[in-house]
Amino acid sequence: MERVIPPVSIQNNGPPLYHQPPHLTAAFFYTLVHSPYIMGPRKRRRTAGGRPDKCILIKCAAQLRAFVLAPRQCRRLIIRTNMDAESVSVIAQLLRSSTVMTTLDLHGAQIGAWTAVLAGALRGNTTLATLNLAWNNIGPRGAAALAGALQGNTIVTTLDLRGNNIGPGGAAALAGALRGNTSVTTLELSYNSIGPKGAAALAGALQGNTTMTTLYLSWNNFGPGGVAALTGVLQGNTTMTTLDLSWNNFGPGGVAALAGALQGNTTMTTLDLSWNNFGPGGVAALTGVLRGDTTLTTLRLQGNNIGDEGAAALAGALRGNTILVTLDLSCNNIGHEGCAALTGVLRGNVTLTTLWVDGSGIPQEGNRALAIILRRNMRYRKQDRATAPTFSSVVSWVGRIHSATPSRIYEPRLWHLVAQYAFTTPKGRKDALRAARSHIQ
Repeated sequence: MERVIPPVSIQNNGPPLYHQPPHLTAAFFYTLVHSPYIMGPRKRRRTAGGRPDKCILIKCAAQLRAFVLAPRQCRRLIIRTNMDAESVSVIAQLLRSSTVMTTLDLHGAQIGAWTAVLAGALRGNTTLATLNLAWNNIGPRGAAALAGALQGNTIVTTLDLRGNNIGPGGAAALAGALRGNTSVTTLELSYNSIGPKGAAALAGALQGNTTMTTLYLSWNNFGPGGVAALTGVLQGNTTMTTLDLSWNNFGPGGVAALAGALQGNTTMTTLDLSWNNFGPGGVAALTGVLRGDTTLTTLRLQGNNIGDEGAAALAGALRGNTILVTLDLSCNNIGHEGCAALTGVLRGNVTLTTLWVDGSGIPQEGNRALAIILRRNMRYRKQDRATAPTFSSVVSWVGRIHSATPSRIYEPRLWHLVAQYAFTTPKGRKDALRAARSHIQ
């Protein structure tokens, strides 16, 4: 006889969940924040032996409330929702007692009014290496409070204060904390309206610094004076690898001062000077840096209205360059002549694999020719050198085509033959050479 299992009856005679007594609500939130389906598979619970979580990610008000009710130690704490006084107080207490937390990320958590509370907790902390307070509107007072907490700090290596409107006063306060600092390697101060006075204060603090490797200062309205003040930091610097000065409107005068400071630099790998309106004159000032540079791999010059004249000057500087990998020339009003100059120099370049020219007015056939050359570079670098032709022979062959047919350099068929010559068997290269010659004639 078949056994019949009666259905299970679940009765809930209590009030709805959101009307539960406080202790039951707290238990619910505690369960919510510990749930692997809410926190994600890598951040869901403590590891074996009662060790702290590697990372806790809080993305909504409910998770934040649960964490406030039952805080716990972790190595990385990331909060992506607005905080209030109570939650900031809990985080501050966690910082005071923590011996494992290395990263605190409060990006956009709106803690501006309670920055001093958090700064007070940082004074005694000995483990926090990364502090992200971007877009919290902490203002000059918050920056001053943080500066006091970071005075003499030797633990923090990455400090992100983007979009906090700290102004010149906040920059000056931070400069005092950074003076003589030997631990901060990455400093992000973009979107803070620091101005020339703030730039001068930072420059004074970072003079002779030998630990800073990455500095982001975009959207700070430096002007020529602010950039000129920063040149003292760059002269003779042997540690800075990344510098972002985009959107600072310093014009050709600022670029000239910057170029003088970077002359002979042996460490800078990434330089962003986008949207500074320095025109062809600014590019001419940079050519001396590019000719002798041996480390710069990424250069961003977007939105500087360099035109054909600037593109030609840049092409001349890149003629012997064998280091640059990425070049951004977007939105620069480059026409046919500028594109032809760039195409001509790239035929002898083996390293440039990424070139941004969108919004520059380059004709479609010019874009196609540049794309083929860059693809040639990428493919050649991956090619087996034992079977591939020497790059010098490819460059020489393309050069002969360019000099023989300057008005037909953009023809797709011609560049198809170039690619075929470079990336086929020896017999195929002979056939491609024969076809190209007949095509030219």
